[in-house]
Amino acid sequence: MLDKFSKIPLYFQLKRIFLDRIRKRIYKINEAIPSELEIQKQFNVSRITVRRAIAELEREGYLNRKPGKGTFVTKSKIEKVTQELNDISGWTETLKGIGIKPGTVRKDIVQIIPPKEVAIALNLGPTEKVTKIKRWRTGNNVPFCIMTNYILSHIVPNIDKIDWKCESLYKIYEEKYNINFGMARETVEARVATKEESDFFNISSESPVLVITRKTYNANGTPFEVVKSSNHADLYKYVVTLKGRPKIKKD
Repeated sequence: MLDKFSKIPLYFQLKRIFLDRIRKRIYKINEAIPSELEIQKQFNVSRITVRRAIAELEREGYLNRKPGKGTFVTKSKIEKVTQELNDISGWTETLKGIGIKPGTVRKDIVQIIPPKEVAIALNLGPTEKVTKIKRWRTGNNVPFCIMTNYILSHIVPNIDKIDWKCESLYKIYEEKYNINFGMARETVEARVATKEESDFFNISSESPVLVITRKTYNANGTPFEVVKSSNHADLYKYVVTLKGRPKIKKD
């Protein structure tokens, strides 16, 4: 049930309850959910709260309102994306591989002195600049992640003038700049969403996001890029393949 003493807005709590019921097939695809009046009575909330929760689920592709007939469950536009931690795949490639159309609603490209941890990762001096590419990404038009790439500027000259229709930055690396990938190291952690993230993902400020940091090396073993992305936690999961057992030293 709803917690009226929580800092999480009631409409958002209600939205999560309905989303959970849709995913568990309590509300099945092509079937109508209860009417707004029934939902009001069941959860003891205002009509405005009910309408906002339904409107967001409709916008995200879970519901379809049919005037005079009711509101029906549709197939979700986005299923949880699975990222295999076995090769260096780009975000665009991952989505296309599972039939989701990637998009970018905004892109900023600037030359900056990077944050200290990025400068250290890329072996830069205190005044050396990098190319920073920040993108607000979508999958099937649903807000999905905020991605920031910090790249050694000298290896991607004039990247701001490149045709970005392909969406894939890694494809641009390979085809326009002849960058050969060697390896990458990633860390994954969860934290509470920032205001920018909660606004973009349309989630509560108390909700978690999945934060991924990648350090990418070229074929010569030189780090050339650091990627920081915050992801809608409900839409992303990582899978790791484990093989064998470590050798244990005998006492």
